[in-house]
Amino acid sequence: MTNFIHFLTGSQLYGMTNLLSDYDYLVINNNEDPFPYPPNKEIEVWSRDKFLVKLVDHYLKPLEVYFSNDYFFRTYYGFGFNLNKPNLRRVVSAVVSNAHVKAKKKIRDGEIYTGLKSYWHTIRILTMYVDLAKNGSFDPRGYKDKLNHIYEDIISMINDPEPKTLFKRLVEKYDPLARELLHEFRLLCPLEGK
Repeated sequence: MTNFIHFLTGSQLYGMTNLLSDYDYLVINNNEDPFPYPPNKEIEVWSRDKFLVKLVDHYLKPLEVYFSNDYFFRTYYGFGFNLNKPNLRRVVSAVVSNAHVKAKKKIRDGEIYTGLKSYWHTIRILTMYVDLAKNGSFDPRGYKDKLNHIYEDIISMINDPEPKTLFKRLVEKYDPLARELLHEFRLLCPLEGK
């Protein structure tokens, strides 16, 4: 078995990039011993067990890595995936809420690009995970045609001449879509016991 397996994550995986986009990887370490990977924010190293625990808990990065390589995970590792909708709702709701708050703060603090990317992720995450909730699977690489025009529009606001009102205008333009997606997601993934 190969000791380290690299999986592409982030914007390069989704195929929605710009000149500022970097390459991010999740590396699965198949050794029992921890490996001191050089510190690099674009590379995360997880043990196979950590990956599996986070997949079962429905964390988004392992879900996206798994579903963009599901044949590999089923055949090489023997990993299957069982959708737990209350788990998915808990994780997606927290990530989307945090991304929205981060977007507002970063834009307010003058970190416009980071704020715009955070806001964009609210739309991307809700779109992808509505599909997972509906279909039991999704391919993170398959959304460029559906979402790239929104991505490009949001990122193009980096040069907005009125940064003080940018978040307000962003919310006016895209929050109706985000609310619609969130409503659909909540219907598909009801709270536990409902």
